[in-house]
Amino acid sequence: MLKTPFLRLVLMAVLLLILARPTLAQEATPEATASPFQITLEDVVLPETCTASGWRFTYQRTTDLGDYQRTPLWRYFVQTVDGHLNLAHYWGSGYGAYVQDYMLAGNPLRDNMTASGYSVPLWSDTYEAEVVEYILDGDAVIWEIRATLKCEAGLVVEADIVSQPVETTRAALPAPGDNLVLALEEIPIYAYPTSTTHRLGEIRACQTFFLSDIRLPRASITTLGRESITGHEIVLGGGISPVPIVDVAEDYGQPGGQPTLEACTEDASP
Repeated sequence: MLKTPFLRLVLMAVLLLILARPTLAQEATPEATASPFQITLEDVVLPETCTASGWRFTYQRTTDLGDYQRTPLWRYFVQTVDGHLNLAHYWGSGYGAYVQDYMLAGNPLRDNMTASGYSVPLWSDTYEAEVVEYILDGDAVIWEIRATLKCEAGLVVEADIVSQPVETTRAALPAPGDNLVLALEEIPIYAYPTSTTHRLGEIRACQTFFLSDIRLPRASITTLGRESITGHEIVLGGGISPVPIVDVAEDYGQPGGQPTLEACTEDASP
């Protein structure tokens, strides 16, 4: 009498174990891991010389987009000299003309040449500079390539470049702003910056003024900037007769600040 119910219980237990095996196997399967974004730099050649207009180095760059294969990533550049912001540019800032300069849309393996060429020549060829290329996913910063150097009288005495992940936001990055510059000679202002007709006036030699809206128009080699004296554009570089200016610190000519250029002092020889 007891044998038959016992066998039924055993068969039911075996059947339940068989039915439960697929569920247990599914739970034991490890979850797929995310593929990380990464930029690898190889064959880096650090600069040995530098000028008041910048420096240059070369490297081979491999980009692995990871899980960003279908998502456009954006590039954002920041340059500082002696701890002061010299330039910030990104797509929409007005500095560049081509979206491909700022969008990272593939997995390239190519030789890249990076040059921190300054739109306005620096005060001298002795300075400490830093150029950072940030990679953004929307408003999130996910990676940076940070190049630094110390320049003394045209010679690079220290240089380094690192490619590494970073976590910050777009709002925390420096934005383009007005840049104080000094006129080394008289600068005529024309209604159209690339012509010498319709003269409006001039900026005097040794006068300081602000530059803003630095841009390189599409299909052009001429870099333009808007001066604060009359609000017109002037040619900064790449075109015919760029203006004779030099970048100066915000405290130029002030007590305890950057000293006044000797040629611009009251007791300078004519």
